[in-house]
Amino acid sequence: MMASMSDGLRPGDVHMRDPRLQQRLDRDGFIRVPFLDAAGVELLRSLWDETGPDHVRGIYSNVHGLDPETNRRVDRVITRLFEAPFHRLFAGARLGGASFLVKGAGPDSASTMHQDWNNVEEDRAQSLSIWVPLVDVDERNGALHVIRGSHRLRRSVRSLDAPSVYLDFTEDLEPSLQCVHARAGDAVIYAHNLFHGSKPNASLDVRVCAVSGIVNLDQRLVHHRHAADAGLDTFDVFEVERDFYFSGIPDMKAGRVPDTARWVGRVTVPDHQLHVDEVMAFANRLANGDSTTTWPAKDR
Repeated sequence: MMASMSDGLRPGDVHMRDPRLQQRLDRDGFIRVPFLDAAGVELLRSLWDETGPDHVRGIYSNVHGLDPETNRRVDRVITRLFEAPFHRLFAGARLGGASFLVKGAGPDSASTMHQDWNNVEEDRAQSLSIWVPLVDVDERNGALHVIRGSHRLRRSVRSLDAPSVYLDFTEDLEPSLQCVHARAGDAVIYAHNLFHGSKPNASLDVRVCAVSGIVNLDQRLVHHRHAADAGLDTFDVFEVERDFYFSGIPDMKAGRVPDTARWVGRVTVPDHQLHVDEVMAFANRLANGDSTTTWPAKDR
């Protein structure tokens, strides 16, 4: 049974078939569920062995490391394997571009706490990520850490030239973090505006994950770029094709508009970047035992 609009979902949000999972996702900003079987995990391990580099330092994505045609092939294979379990979980939604996200071993492999790029217009819609490790993950080898409920903080803009605020793994932040253990083939599904990250991989092996985005069928994919002739809080909004993430980003980096992006308007988001102090204040409330869901509301 799919969650109804009376559960507080907007028409542009992503809808889960199981109301109990929907409630947890809306409350916490993430869930963990079984997803790929052993055969699917092994097929993706083989694809990574074939296409990935021999050595990985830090955080690696094939989107930034391989040619567009290989990236499209990786996308096709991951998407084909994700389709069936995805449709068992979601209704009226589609998968976005898929890729490998890999953490090398060693102290330089941390991904500090952050929010992902906006993929939809978040004042009216929601987008999610499916993060599927191909090995068992825990604190030792780079499991996701999240700040539960932080997707309820106020609206922000994150893009190629408007980066998320990043939070270091400090003693002050530690009580607010939740480590999400997962087995190979599990999916950690989280809102793109949830603060998440992963500590250094202290094992001897790389941590390989397959990832994809999720959006409502009726919502367009977008990317924000600072409007050159306006204030810092004003952005040009581009509707982008799925292939934008494989081939269009270099053009955006160079200040050009790729064929996979189309200008659709402008938006002004006052004070568009969250501040470390307001995120830490939220995290401290959580650490001090405030487990209610009445955090600052999402823009609606």
